[in-house]
Amino acid sequence: MHTDDKLLTVEETADKLGLSRSSVYQMDAQGKLPRKIKLGRKSLYSRVELDCWIANGCPPRAEWERVKEKASHN
Repeated sequence: MHTDDKLLTVEETADKLGLSRSSVYQMDAQGKLPRKIKLGRKSLYSRVELDCWIANGCPPRAEWERVKEKASHN
């Protein structure tokens, strides 16, 4: 993890994306957001990863995972 990487709560993620909390949960369940990080019962999202995901046009999770995999091999 980068030192400038901050983990965002669902509420912070919702604010960042201009969505409601329930929309974040729904989009996550539908595989439309980057993979969340679970710490105990908390769901968290990487701020850096969300920024990169947004910069790449907010692709569905499966496509986003392929983009990240490809970038890690370059």
